[in-house]
Amino acid sequence: MWMIFHKPSPVGMLTLSSDGAALTGLWLDGQKYFGVGLSDTVKENDLPVFEQASAWLDAYFAKAPLPALPPLAPQGSPFRQAVWRLLLEIPYGTLDIECYGLNHLSWFRNAKVNGRDVQRELLDNPRTYEHSEMRLFTREMARISGDCMLNEYLYFYYRRVKSLSMIQKADHPRGEMIYLINRELEEQLARLELPRDFEQAFSLYMTAYGKRENAYFSVESGACREKVWNPPTVEEFRRRMEEFSRHYPYLVCCRAITDGENCRMVLSVPNNGAIDGLRDDDVVEITCDIRSDGAHPVRIGAIDEFQLQQIKRLKYFERCTIQAILEDDRDAAVKGLALHPLVNDFELAETLTDIFFDKYAEFIHMNETP
Repeated sequence: MWMIFHKPSPVGMLTLSSDGAALTGLWLDGQKYFGVGLSDTVKENDLPVFEQASAWLDAYFAKAPLPALPPLAPQGSPFRQAVWRLLLEIPYGTLDIECYGLNHLSWFRNAKVNGRDVQRELLDNPRTYEHSEMRLFTREMARISGDCMLNEYLYFYYRRVKSLSMIQKADHPRGEMIYLINRELEEQLARLELPRDFEQAFSLYMTAYGKRENAYFSVESGACREKVWNPPTVEEFRRRMEEFSRHYPYLVCCRAITDGENCRMVLSVPNNGAIDGLRDDDVVEITCDIRSDGAHPVRIGAIDEFQLQQIKRLKYFERCTIQAILEDDRDAAVKGLALHPLVNDFELAETLTDIFFDKYAEFIHMNETP
């Protein structure tokens, strides 16, 4: 007979199981594979091991120092047992990694767990290329890129021919797919009365968002994400906002600035000497220390020349684009586009410039003095 215990938590109701002496399982109510390993005969009981587990969970969710773990005896295959033993060796809250580059053109290096460098282990592990966004790349691509992990949007630069071919073959490119999803959502929402139908509207929005997430990079690469997005209810969203909300990091950033809760996150900020070879006023995407006096990019220093030249080409394109718009300078637009890695063709750059200057002429000429 198994003993079970129910515990409320910030992420929802938890169910814990025990053989009477050790903790044998823990599940979030409603999760996939809930209660796997339990027999049909269970009995609720308030055991000492549940008291220990409850105290540990309280400290964990409060981000307080953790007490000793309760006795553990999880039920599973030999492989799972081995994985769980390895997980126990990873200290709480000690993962660190550096990001640098541009928005949608960045690299990750110096991954460390408890001060121990695990970058090479991650890059050499075949599972990295099966169960993360690194599925879009190869080990050789990572090696050539300074032995870094790669932002998924580098896929368009490293596999330009394949991505373009996949997009051209698709029934609906991603931009059109998102347009169709949004149009359907707008039509559905228009039939509701708010705030009366708020929960239904929330469900429709999350379902539409799920369609976008589950199709992420599927058009361009032909592969779907391994982890499928399951739309949460309103109550689940409120309990697990940190997990579900894309805006939660901004709240953390605000707390760091206003309440002194220092943190580290990736932001787009002026370079200010963080990456060698770039201007101080170049906006870069980089790991920052967030304090009450603002965001401070970590010092990256010299980077791989291959990476630096990619960044510089994009920065040249940005400066040419700004000049083209502010000064009505067609030549600047052609130069910037011709050098952009995703265009890289003078005649195509001229064609794109003609289209842009014709379609958005009223905005370009807004800067002219009457």
